[in-house]
Order: sequence, then C-alpha cells, then structure tokens
Amino acid sequence: MKAMILAAGLGTRMKPFTDRYPKPILPILNIPVIYYVISILHKAGISEIMINLHHLPDTIKSCINSLDKMDAEFNFSYEENILGTGGGLWSVQKFFSDETFVLINSDIVIDIDLNMVIETHKHADALATMVLRKDPRARQYGSIGLNRENKVRRILDCNPENSNPETETMFTGVHILEPSVFSQFPQQVSTFDIIRQVYIPMLKQDEHIQGYIHEGFWADIGTPQRYLETNIKLLKYSITEKTGITELACKLLARMNSRGTGDYKIVSPVLYDDKCEFGSGCKIGPNVIIGKNSAIGEKSVVENSVIFHNTIIPARSSFSNCIICNDEIFCIS
Repeated sequence: MKAMILAAGLGTRMKPFTDRYPKPILPILNIPVIYYVISILHKAGISEIMINLHHLPDTIKSCINSLDKMDAEFNFSYEENILGTGGGLWSVQKFFSDETFVLINSDIVIDIDLNMVIETHKHADALATMVLRKDPRARQYGSIGLNRENKVRRILDCNPENSNPETETMFTGVHILEPSVFSQFPQQVSTFDIIRQVYIPMLKQDEHIQGYIHEGFWADIGTPQRYLETNIKLLKYSITEKTGITELACKLLARMNSRGTGDYKIVSPVLYDDKCEFGSGCKIGPNVIIGKNSAIGEKSVVENSVIFHNTIIPARSSFSNCIICNDEIFCIS
C-alpha cells in the first residue's frame, strides 16, 4: 500500500519559527513531527510514501533521509506554487496504482491503528473515508456531520438532505481513498482543496464518504499555543504504542531526570538531551523540553516551555509558557 504526506504548507501561523524550519520538522519531544506520521504509516505496513514539498524543501528532504532503520521508499514532489490538499494529490496521481491509499497531514500526532481504519473503509465499500474526532467546538470551527451508519451527510455548510446529523465531528487530517476518487477531481484547475472541491461535490452527488470516529489522542501543531500544549501533554502523559510514538521517543524519555545531582534543580517532568548544559543555581521544570546542544544559564528559571536545539538561555533569565528557538522567543499568556 502507498501513502502521501502533505508537507508543502508555509506554516504561516507558526512564524517566526517556520522562517527557519518547515513546520513538518518542528520538534515534538525533540523528534520532528513528521517522524510520528511516518511511524504511523510504517506500523500499518506502508512502505511507499510520497511527500509534497514547497517551503524549505531541502531541509525536509535532509530530515527524512536521516531516518534510521525505516524500511520505506520516499518520493518527493516539489510544488513551485502550492497546489492545495487536492491539487498536490492530483499532481502525483500516477504514483498511485489501483489500490487503496492513505493521505495524511504532516503536522499531527495521532494515536491510531491505520489498519483498523483501512478495514472499516473497505468493509463500508466507500470511495473515501475521513478520520474524525468528537469535539464540543465542532460547529464553531467547521463540522462534519454523520448519520447512524457513520456516513458523512454534511460537510461544513453543505447539507444536501437538510437533515440533522446524529454526530458532529471534526476532521483529523487523515483520509483513506480509493484510486477511483481521482475521477471526482476538478479537471480544469491545478490548485484546489480536497474538502471543498472534491468531497463537497461528492456529497451533493451522494457518493459514499465514510466517517471513522477516532477516540484516542490527537493533536496538531497549527499554532504556537497548540504546539506548546502538544509537547507538554505528551511529556506528561504516556500514550499507546500503536502510533510508534513510544518507540520513537522512549530513549529520550528514559533520560528524564537521569542526570546526576548538580548545583541546579530539575522539577519533573523535564526532557533534555545528554549534551545539554545546566548552569549553577538554575531551576528547570516542570514541563520543559530542551533540545540538543542547548544550555541554561546560571540562576535562570524555565518552566512549561520548549527550547529548541542549539539555544542558549542567558544567565538570570526567567521563562514560562514559552517557545524558544535561538534568538526567537514566543511567550503564551
């Protein structure tokens, strides 16, 4: 089976960090977020992966090529102009043969068994399956409505039957698709959104779009606040090995509080690389993730924050609820 990871976005809401790093390689527990997505695919036995690129493409390629012990073939599609979620997929349709495939966002962390989703998709004989999640804010941000059989009956404001769906959900960024879905794509444009320009017309034509409700962990890193929250949530709470997150992060997590006692204070949980340096009298934690080759200056205090690699925290500084990358600091009130 094959998959495509959507990684061509600019990450505008994550500026200024995405001026230097494309969003798919922003670290979650010191691991690029796209690694978690690749791990989900690997766990499902998917070894042929297409990744579309636009912003800082060589940085993403270098990150992917540094993956160890991952039995996968990576293909890249560079978009000179961003083509959108639909246009990006349409441009590489020849990559997909005559079998079911996966389309997934590059900036999510999700605790899901894709094989179960694929099985549900095939059992439903659907043209497309959207992985969804329940959220009390669904109507506020744009909901997907399902009937009792979990068929999609409303997308955003499109409700052809004028019915009241049984379940209101939000999209997670994971799709299962049949290759025949390409016949539903607009033929006269190259840049388009798969939800608005493919799924909504399909819904109006009563094509079968299935919903799969995901009950486990899900997070995206679309904004600085959500990025910080995701790091801290995963630091504080262990999540299932289904995603491969534990396999990817276990060596790093094992280092929490493993350093010998010094003249500094660590308040658990704190995740740091062995090459980090802590100054005399500094206090770190709780809820701090520190990247490789970073240093905390003497008598500094850091809590509820993410510090990127190669970052120096000046002596006698104080940071709380911050994302710190070299000289870029974003604090969340």
